[in-house]
Amino acid sequence: MPLTDYVPDFRSPIPRGRIASTLMLLAFYLLAAGIGLRLQVYYGAVTPLWPPSGLAVWMLWRRGLGLAPVILGGEWLVALWLGLGWQAQILGPLAQLVEAMLASMLLRLARLPARPLDTLHGLQLFLLDAVLLAPMLAAAIGTWGLYLTGATGDGPLYETLLTWWTGDALGILIITPLLLAWWPQPARSTVAQAAALMIATGIAALVVLMQAPEQRTMLFFLLLPFVAIAGLLRDPAVVTLTILMLVALALGLQAIAIGHPDEFVKHVRLLFIGTVAATGYIVSVLAQRLHRLANTDPLTGLPNRRRFTEQLEALAARPRGRRHALLYLDLEAFKLANDTCGHAAGDRLLIEVTGRMLRRKPAAATLARMGGDEFVLLAPDHDADEASALAHRLREALASKPFTVGERSFGIGMRIGIAPFGPRSESPEGVLARADLACAAARLHGGVRVSGPDDGALLRHQGEIALLERLRAAFGNGRLRLAWQRLDPLPGREDGRARREMLLRLLGDDGHPLGPDTFLPVAERYGLLPQIDRWVLASTCRWLSTQADPRLQCYVNLSAQTLAESGFADWLKALIAGHGLDLGRLCLEITERHALERFEFALPAVRALAADGWCFALDDFGAGVASFGYLADLPVQVVKIDGRLVRDFESDPISPVIIEALCRLARLRGLRVVAEWVEDASLLPALAALGVDDVQGFALHRPELLAEAAAGDSPASAPAA
Repeated sequence: MPLTDYVPDFRSPIPRGRIASTLMLLAFYLLAAGIGLRLQVYYGAVTPLWPPSGLAVWMLWRRGLGLAPVILGGEWLVALWLGLGWQAQILGPLAQLVEAMLASMLLRLARLPARPLDTLHGLQLFLLDAVLLAPMLAAAIGTWGLYLTGATGDGPLYETLLTWWTGDALGILIITPLLLAWWPQPARSTVAQAAALMIATGIAALVVLMQAPEQRTMLFFLLLPFVAIAGLLRDPAVVTLTILMLVALALGLQAIAIGHPDEFVKHVRLLFIGTVAATGYIVSVLAQRLHRLANTDPLTGLPNRRRFTEQLEALAARPRGRRHALLYLDLEAFKLANDTCGHAAGDRLLIEVTGRMLRRKPAAATLARMGGDEFVLLAPDHDADEASALAHRLREALASKPFTVGERSFGIGMRIGIAPFGPRSESPEGVLARADLACAAARLHGGVRVSGPDDGALLRHQGEIALLERLRAAFGNGRLRLAWQRLDPLPGREDGRARREMLLRLLGDDGHPLGPDTFLPVAERYGLLPQIDRWVLASTCRWLSTQADPRLQCYVNLSAQTLAESGFADWLKALIAGHGLDLGRLCLEITERHALERFEFALPAVRALAADGWCFALDDFGAGVASFGYLADLPVQVVKIDGRLVRDFESDPISPVIIEALCRLARLRGLRVVAEWVEDASLLPALAALGVDDVQGFALHRPELLAEAAAGDSPASAPAA
């Protein structure tokens, strides 16, 4: 970037027809100089506070070098006012112009924003460049001019230099932030806060002035909390106005001081003014930082859930106006990028996605991050059709370019749920819940989903979510219970084992157990099966450890999701070892559907555990067309014939044929065969003739809740389902 970009703009001359405005600006400059000259002059005709310095820095930094004649003319008139020699009339204006130019160039070089006091970094650079370095050079030039004309008097030269430097520094520290904060006109809320604080400060100042003269200086320090309060309002405009008022009060105290005004000037005023100004700005910046931490997502810089909720409440509370829309956005590629390429890549993806959406969203819309890979977009004055079009534009912006990490590339997709709402038509919580539900429906079906108050699919989905939350709560409130059912060997098939299948039940509000078909599909859809499987295994092992009969073997259903989990095998081994059980006390049961759908994930885990001596059973055997082929690959010891074949044994002539074929195949593989869903005891001889070893069903034993079982392995009757 060329150096000219860092210096004030030379192409900003005084506009034609603006002579009156320029003369008014020059008059303000002379007024500021007059205020500075009201201070007692000492140390060689220099003042310890020079407000024109702050005005000059603001003019060149924000308005360009075209205002240089105002600075030169104003300083020359001041020199004439004081009756200084021609050297001072030349070097004084030159020193002021060089100071303002240097400060402006340093601030442009630091690339400070228009409001540098909003950040701690900006405040540090402003204090270093504009308040310390630039006035130092100006003080050197100006003191040299005074020395050449003999205006420094008999005092030490360094005192003149130090006072000049301090005066310009305080002028920039007080006046430049004041102009930056109040030009152009700030918001009405800022004006109201400033007015309230000014009134309070003025009342406190009157109390100070009413005290005895010798006590005013000490009590003046009690006004410092007002600057701290102004800083806590997080608005630099209020801070600058409060500081200006306290400076004016300090000057007034000096003007009416009785006793030792020089002592006050040297030891109180300058130290207090500088300390108060810096303290006020620092408190303001720190308050803003704390506010941002509480309301902003630290990674993306977007409003967080707390701040977004406040904005949603404000929009929903509007009494009239058009309809609005809330878009709930779920990023598709985040988990894959985060898991395969690391958290740094996931953070980069979130930042890139944020940038793309900010560039495509309407100016009046608010984008916020709810956490993880979920965002929300609040679109005022958007009906359902407009919000849907906006959602598709956002999806196109994300899909237009893949996210790249090294040599890997990820397509960026987004599922979006939309909840339109009107003024005061619905609670903010209800709007957010509808948008979340619509997004959840979009996760299942893809694309964009618009919700309505009577959306049947969303209402069903809402019921699933309620059931899911109820299931999650059941882990801790005792409503998740185990039931068991016997597997009885057919005559001549006894092998000394007493087999039981462990079944899961969820107690309803009325205390009656709900069958697994009610809640397990929801648990599978939302990834809760691994947690359920571990709970069942842990509960089963705990119960088995209390049973003295070593012949007892429990069948426990496992999902392919659980088997594919990293670390599950080690957890299972530690569990059974912790309860002192043999591997033969458990038989892990997997359904054929899960085994086939997730074959590439389930097979390695099953083989590894089977190699260690674990027993496996294949449930619903015969339900799929590939049963025969996959049986050769799965290391199972037991097959459980699909219950529908047993149920249709008498009504469908094909069922006995399939059962016979399955039994022959299992016999060739040396596997034990179980027939499920036996609801008629008259089928037992026919099943035995086909080669079935064990039978299970209501005709033999109805499931019983484990908690109601007796101490032995044969509980009292307590039907569960």
